Amino acid sequence: MRNIVIEGVFIAFLLAACGDDSSSSSEEPSKSSGLATVETFDDLVHCTKSHYGEIVFVEEEDAYFECTSEDWVEVDSAKVDSILTASSSSGDEDKPKSSSSVKADSSEVAKVETKKVDSVTVSGLAQKGPYASGSAVTVYGLDSALEVTKTKFTGKVSGDSGAFKVEKIVLPSQFALVQVSGFYANEISGKNTSGTKTTLNAIVDLSAGKDVKANVNLFTELEYARVKHLVLKEKFNVPAAKKRATKELLAVFGGKGGDDLTATSLSLSDTNSAGTALLFASVLLQGDLSASKFGLRLGDVGDLFASTGSLDSDTLRAALADWASKADSVDNFAAIRKNVKDMKLAAAVPDFEKVLYTFWTAEYKLGACTDSLEETIKKNENKLSDNYGAGYACTSKHWHKSTVLDTELGLCLEKTENTFKEYKDGKETEYYVCKSGTWNKITATQYELKECSESRENEYVATKSGEYFVCSAKQWVEVDSVAFELKLCTEKRNLELTKAKDGVSYVCEWDGSKGAWRKASDAEAELGAVCGDKNNPDSTFKQGDEKIYVCLAKEWNESDGNSFELKKLCGSSNENAREKSDKNNYFVCQKNGDEWGWNSIDSLSYELGLCTEDYSDGFVKSGNAYYACVKDKQQWGWTAIDAQTYEFGFCTEELNSYYREATNGDKWLCVDKKWSLIDDGVFANLCSNVGGKQTCKVCNDNVMMTYLVYEGYVCWFKNVGDDKEYYWREAKDTELVTGMVCWKGIKGNKVEGLTCSLVEGYWVWK
Repeated sequence: MRNIVIEGVFIAFLLAACGDDSSSSSEEPSKSSGLATVETFDDLVHCTKSHYGEIVFVEEEDAYFECTSEDWVEVDSAKVDSILTASSSSGDEDKPKSSSSVKADSSEVAKVETKKVDSVTVSGLAQKGPYASGSAVTVYGLDSALEVTKTKFTGKVSGDSGAFKVEKIVLPSQFALVQVSGFYANEISGKNTSGTKTTLNAIVDLSAGKDVKANVNLFTELEYARVKHLVLKEKFNVPAAKKRATKELLAVFGGKGGDDLTATSLSLSDTNSAGTALLFASVLLQGDLSASKFGLRLGDVGDLFASTGSLDSDTLRAALADWASKADSVDNFAAIRKNVKDMKLAAAVPDFEKVLYTFWTAEYKLGACTDSLEETIKKNENKLSDNYGAGYACTSKHWHKSTVLDTELGLCLEKTENTFKEYKDGKETEYYVCKSGTWNKITATQYELKECSESRENEYVATKSGEYFVCSAKQWVEVDSVAFELKLCTEKRNLELTKAKDGVSYVCEWDGSKGAWRKASDAEAELGAVCGDKNNPDSTFKQGDEKIYVCLAKEWNESDGNSFELKKLCGSSNENAREKSDKNNYFVCQKNGDEWGWNSIDSLSYELGLCTEDYSDGFVKSGNAYYACVKDKQQWGWTAIDAQTYEFGFCTEELNSYYREATNGDKWLCVDKKWSLIDDGVFANLCSNVGGKQTCKVCNDNVMMTYLVYEGYVCWFKNVGDDKEYYWREAKDTELVTGMVCWKGIKGNKVEGLTCSLVEGYWVWK
């Protein structure tokens, strides 16, 4: 037996397995009557799970073999006897029948008169797809065993449809073999085959007339092999065998036709049921094989069909279904339809896709994709299929191969969007989420977190592995333990200061697009406030536990007590500015070395301004008071002065004895650094203005000690506390006479008849 090559894998066919009798034509019943029989051990089918438990008699070994998990194992006759006994008790109607053991009726075995053929022309279409122009066409005579004779007539294919014609055929019998060999249009690739030429045969009855129409195609090739079997093994006549073979072909490939229909009457241009079946078979058996591999497949399929009248090979059907499933999944056979349409064989291309679809879904045991199964998944149950266990989804009333994930997890649909599932691939567990129709692999953490939806915005989650996340703008963002505890640092919380459970303070900082918690500075932690927020703008002062701070350029800086008391900064912009605090203390802004600061000043300096060297001897009136800027013991300061000093200036030694006239007409004399009011009499008698020098006779201790009378006045004094205040008084008459004052130093002296005497405690002239 030959082996069939499918996609590089050799598949052994068991011609009489799974309950079918042997194809042997021996009339003697085999020793294994009721069980399958093969000639040699090599003829046994590959022992797979689908054949476990089957028992087959091998004639060459004269023994029974059972398919087990270990391969074909010889079994004893006792077990076989029990099986045969059970089988015989079930009745003849339950016994399996071989499709090869067809019995011909009388009309099918009646001898057919041999007719000579003289100058007959045979024409038709040579199609697998259409054979290329120039392909060889040969008509052979056939002997009684339907083998070709040496008599032959040749022709060629012409045109694009595969048309051929062979003329002047002369044969001793009407039955001939029309054989075409060459390259053909491949329906799958859309191109002509190359390399290996493909040969198709058709058995033809040339007795119908001088011009016989007979096509050569895939069905005629299979028919020829079956006809030979039926004629030689089952004793059919040729016409009956051709009809029987055609009916069996249509049954195999799902076509219908009348009793007179034969394979040679069919072509790929037919749009009826039989034509559809031919196109279906041509496409299905071609698959994605090369011309050489297709030839091997066709030969083995021909052998199988010849002996059984069917294609009852589970392995072959599984392989064909695998290809059909793959072709369907790519573009639902659209490329194949286009290729066939481009051959321009007919106005319309038969609905071969439906047959292909029905075939592979049936082989996979999927059933119909009905509304009730919409959006569900079923697995391929064909254990011989390379896609065994693969999932197929029912959508839009069509089965489509689903991904491994769809098969295991279910379809990812709009209604299951954002569904999270886990999938155990061996020992490993994988995690997926349904997004836009596709299962996307995610991490275990993402699976644990699930979807970050709008409803979960700003939700915080701690994972089992100790990681922290927050749902922000529909995305999970990993955060640290601080952010997890304090929650999201948002624009609204910008510059917020919060203390964590561990006692450490943190500040939320927003950079315009995102926020983050940072550890607070020592000053921020001490004050419990952030420099630069709405409550603490620049120049804000705060008293800490130990230090004083001021907010500058969004940072807390240490400050001094005076600045804190005033709540103001001192700098070049407000140099010499004077301020009064709420505590009624006075300060001036000055630079001390390299540092600016508020220096304490007195109330006069606050009110009048700073008394400095630049302002020396300055005079200021404030209300009804007068002040002068003077230096005392290396220190400049304001001192109170009288109105005369304010008006005339200080009474200095240089001005001693000088007088000044006030705006109101009063005269004031500078005596001992003090302005003294001069009465009119004194002024008239003791003052003079000579050469611009306005001077007066000064009354002081020296003058008083002379005790002399000057222009009718005596320099006298009075005690004011511990001091003496000197002044001019009018002289008494006796003093005017004597010209001096009586005092103890001149007691008893006589002047102008008057004696200086002590009378009642006073010294007087008497």
